[in-house]
Amino acid sequence: MNALQRACYNNASIEVVSKLIEVGGIDIIMEQDGDGWNSLQYAIKYGASIDVVSKLVEVGQKDVVMAKNNDGGTSLHVVCAKDTSVGERLVDLLVRQGGADLLMERDASDRTPLHLLITKDAYGEYVEGHVVDYTPYRDIALLLINKGIQLHVGGEYGIGGLFNSHTRTNNEETKPSRDIYWHWDEVVFPVLERLMAQPNNRNQPILHALIMDNAYPCNIKECVNSFTGSVNTIDSLGRYPIDIAVRHGLAWDDGMQTIVGLFASTNRISALHVCAKHGVQWENGMKNVLGRSGRKIVKRVDASTGLYPFMLAAVGGKYSYDLGSVYHLIKKDWELF
Repeated sequence: MNALQRACYNNASIEVVSKLIEVGGIDIIMEQDGDGWNSLQYAIKYGASIDVVSKLVEVGQKDVVMAKNNDGGTSLHVVCAKDTSVGERLVDLLVRQGGADLLMERDASDRTPLHLLITKDAYGEYVEGHVVDYTPYRDIALLLINKGIQLHVGGEYGIGGLFNSHTRTNNEETKPSRDIYWHWDEVVFPVLERLMAQPNNRNQPILHALIMDNAYPCNIKECVNSFTGSVNTIDSLGRYPIDIAVRHGLAWDDGMQTIVGLFASTNRISALHVCAKHGVQWENGMKNVLGRSGRKIVKRVDASTGLYPFMLAAVGGKYSYDLGSVYHLIKKDWELF
């Protein structure tokens, strides 16, 4: 531990820290101890003032912000690993310097800072006999997601890095980790509620992202029922959530039925026409819907295309048509004649 690290460890004043930097320059800031920790990481971990942190970042710039310790953690990982509340000003300071690179950087356990924040071991019903207050964690998670959205972290379906932040790149099958869903009720869903309530985020493709991420059925259904407007959100390729659900083979009971029902009711069209138009497969919902559809619905043309349901099914959705649905719709239609 060098003199500057010790000063940050002991919460020294900005005057002391500035004098040490004046003498040691950038080298003393960038120097790492035996665990790979530099002065900035010490300052963050042990609660140095924002003035001290700002001075370290001002001199060390992106290099010190991005520097990794022996656990692969950056300065932002250190922030997100803390069990105590950290100021949003501190997070903003680091992200302004490190940008998208800092938000996407992974530690030795393949976790981005956001993923670490959500999944760290501090969570539980009780910590040292006290009920956990998740509000500080939610506040920082929301800030990181909003920063990620602004900086296009994770692309269109990353939702600021939330859903692709936990893809394990060292897994040969690249299957997503389920860790964030283990903390769904405590952290993730409350943060999503606040995120989707913000006017500039109401059109985020949250359902697209969940389906692509192979989220648990209960999580998909909860978001469909909570963010009802999202069922009509269109992505940059002109696709609705139902199109993504069909493409990814979302099972009828795992959320497809919920999506179809809400999409039909909000657009004032029948579930039969929704299934036919978007390519829902016969064995994955169309059979159920047709069995409950009356004569008038089966013979009703689609208002936007002028096609009967069997014609819509033959044309197919964005990804497929289903001959089974076509056959049974024609058979049903023929029986009505």
